[in-house]
Amino acid sequence: MAEKTGIEWADSTWNPVVGCTRVNKGCEHCYAERLSGRLSGMGLSKYAGLTRADSGRWTGDVRLDERTLTGQLGRWKSGRRVFVCSMSDLFHEKVHKSWRVRVFEEMSRHRQHRYILLTKRFQRMAEFIYDVPYMEVFEEVWWGMTAFDQASYNTALGWLHQMPCNFRKWLSLEPLLGPIYARNNYLNVVRGVVVGGETGPGARRMHVEWVDQVYDQCAEAGVQFFFKRWSDGGVPAGESRCTYRGVLHQELF
Repeated sequence: MAEKTGIEWADSTWNPVVGCTRVNKGCEHCYAERLSGRLSGMGLSKYAGLTRADSGRWTGDVRLDERTLTGQLGRWKSGRRVFVCSMSDLFHEKVHKSWRVRVFEEMSRHRQHRYILLTKRFQRMAEFIYDVPYMEVFEEVWWGMTAFDQASYNTALGWLHQMPCNFRKWLSLEPLLGPIYARNNYLNVVRGVVVGGETGPGARRMHVEWVDQVYDQCAEAGVQFFFKRWSDGGVPAGESRCTYRGVLHQELF
């Protein structure tokens, strides 16, 4: 568990579940995959065997870490923005329902924090809410889905629209790999949109006009716009790595 994180929209990360598999082309330069391999190479047994030595790709092993699950959140007495499962996907097919329930039960014991979830497995997140007894901790959770192009955006917004309207919902467009246009006025079902470019070797470029379209649509829908960073594939002239139109846009959670 990280005391601090470089993720701009979180204060800390909490990883009671680790390991994943790629689900679409947005995963091609997955930072969690790269980081898991490095942590394993540093001797951290929690991450051993999660990625292949030859390719660096996920092996498909997904596991629950009991020590992190039950022994970490209580260490932080003051409230933090906690990114849950930054090194996995809590709604991965191999994550047992009982694991998810235990994660939420642990969060409910530490209500001083704000918990931020993010998944590419949209349907499994949406269905989980109706598949377990209602938990009050839901009020402290931000439910996020990741999209990277028009098709994944349409699907994510459709599922977010079906989730309870009083839930705090958000959308991550990272990496943004193409133009996205809001349809059916669905964008206003989320409280905020995070936009970011791809990182790592071979990162694909994020074009300014793609960001412009998202920014304008957020403004029209009254949705908070959070700009994380430009792609390692290129930073536009006049911008720093984390500025858009010369300004930091980093208020959301």
